[in-house]
Formats: sequence, structure tokens, C-alpha cells
Amino acid sequence: MSTYTRPVMLLLSGLLLLTLAIAVLNTLVPLWLAQEHMSTWQVGVVSSSYFTGNLVGTLLTGYVI
Repeated sequence: MSTYTRPVMLLLSGLLLLTLAIAVLNTLVPLWLAQEHMSTWQVGVVSSSYFTGNLVGTLLTGYVI
């Protein structure tokens, strides 16, 4: 095996865990908000705000680094 196999596998494992955590978060947050009797548009605003923050963070990270 290559000497680069272990670091690459660790990186891919971290990305897998991050993806799973985001998938669970995106599933559970609307369910929690619906359980709190929030209207559909309010759940949509929360979801849109999350993804807008994700986009802004992605765009600003290049300047920070």
C-alpha cells in the first residue's frame, strides 16, 4: 500500500462523518420546528438562513485564509 493511503482514508472518513452530521441536522431541525407548531414559512426561513450562512461562510473563508 502507498504511504498516502492512511491520511487520505482519514480525510475521507472525516468528510463522511461531516456529511452524515449535516444530513441528520437538516432532517431533524424542520421536524423539531414542526413539533413546536411553527408555520411552514417559518421553517423555510430557518432553513434558508442556514444555507445562506453556509454560502456566506464559504465565500468569506478565502479572505480569512
